[in-house]
Order: sequence, then C-alpha cells, then structure tokens
Amino acid sequence: MRMNINQAAKAVGVARSTLYRDIQEGKVSVGKDGRGKPYVDVAELERAYGSVTLSDTSETVSIGQTRTPQKDKKDSALQREHDLLREQIELLRSERDDLRRRLDDETEERRAAQAKLTALLTDQPATASQKAVAGRWARAWGILRGKA
Repeated sequence: MRMNINQAAKAVGVARSTLYRDIQEGKVSVGKDGRGKPYVDVAELERAYGSVTLSDTSETVSIGQTRTPQKDKKDSALQREHDLLREQIELLRSERDDLRRRLDDETEERRAAQAKLTALLTDQPATASQKAVAGRWARAWGILRGKA
C-alpha cells in the first residue's frame, strides 16, 4: 500500500519534517507516482520505523504475507503441455521450411544440369570418325548402285 508523506508521518507517529529529513538521509526510500508526487510504501515504513499505525488510512493492511492462491495442478500441467506442443509445432514448421528450401534448391540445380545436357547433346557437331563411317557407307552404296 502506498501513502503520501502526510499519511506516512501520521502512521509512524513522527512529524513531516522528521520524515523528510529521514528521506534526505536515505533512511527511508520514496517513489513518485504518475503525477510526480512522492509516496512511501507501508513496507518501507515498517522497515525504517518498526511499527506502523494504519488507523488513519481508509484501507486496512494485514501484517505478514498472505498465501498466494495456487493454480489447480491439472490446469498448470495442461498449460505446460500446451506450451511444449507449441514449441514442437514451431520446430516442425522450421524443419518443413528448411526442407522446402532445400528441395527448391535441388530442383533448380537439376533443371540447370538438364539444360546443360540438352544443349550439349543437340549442338554436338559430327566427329571425324563419324564422317569417315558415313563416307564408307556412301561409297559402298555407290558401288552397289553402279555409280562409282
């Protein structure tokens, strides 16, 4: 709970000037609210002065720590399982994306290799031995037909 300087001085039973002096000396720490006004936490007053009387404040504060409500064990187990499943889904998505990239790269490489092979096979000039064989067959046909 937060108190302004007037409320804090009344709660610990000291004058405002004493509280201001303790703040300046560093015995009590203060914070500033959204409007820039100083406030003091009740816990800080208890630390510095020991006892705090909260009868002048509109809100009663129990001294000591209250028990934090625990979530149902089943709910927390389900939440953990849910979080683990989300992590696994993210891992699977990243693996899938990696595999897709690799497949696209390999497809591109295969197409490039096919294009090179096609270019080599369709643009290959006849070699000298192929011309000689073709020339022998032409000569043989010419002899058989009586043209030689």
